[in-house]
Amino acid sequence: MTLEVRPARSADVPRLVEISRITQAEHAARLPDMFSGKDDPVCARTYPDILAGRTPGAVVVAHDGARILGHAGAAIVPVEAPEQRHHRTGLILDVSVDRDARGTGVGRLLLDALADAMRGMGATDLRAQVWTGNAASESLFTAANFAPMHREFRLSLAPSLEGPARRDTLNPAYWLLIAVGALGLGLFLAMR
Repeated sequence: MTLEVRPARSADVPRLVEISRITQAEHAARLPDMFSGKDDPVCARTYPDILAGRTPGAVVVAHDGARILGHAGAAIVPVEAPEQRHHRTGLILDVSVDRDARGTGVGRLLLDALADAMRGMGATDLRAQVWTGNAASESLFTAANFAPMHREFRLSLAPSLEGPARRDTLNPAYWLLIAVGALGLGLFLAMR
């Protein structure tokens, strides 16, 4: 099988969402309080804006000539701290590989292509958040020379009569805001 990577197109988004739903189901099995089967993958909400040029970022796909096997996307995150304005951080939004193509080098090929695309956009670093228990992603990012920065802990403060707060009760934009805020805090603390 010959693998190739190319920039994603708007017409690819349904297939990318299909692949991400597989990954999301695996996350939901490990972290049911954070994911539900009703959630749209982050790529369904963010990739259309990146591909249309409304959000600075890049999306790449790996294919074998017949079908798309995986995708990776990142967005440039604005930095608010004046002393960090020379930084252009890329935040990886999603890396998903079709179950049948895992372990074949698709993920690494995608990460390398995404890093090149983001570098071409002037990004000075590329960051990723990995959900607890996702050993495959931890291995992938480590092999691609990503260095761990910190661990994030969560305490749900949302009132609930039916158990822990669920991710599906909150607006998806809220979660992107949390991710961007955590990244900004991490950058701020790293510069101190």
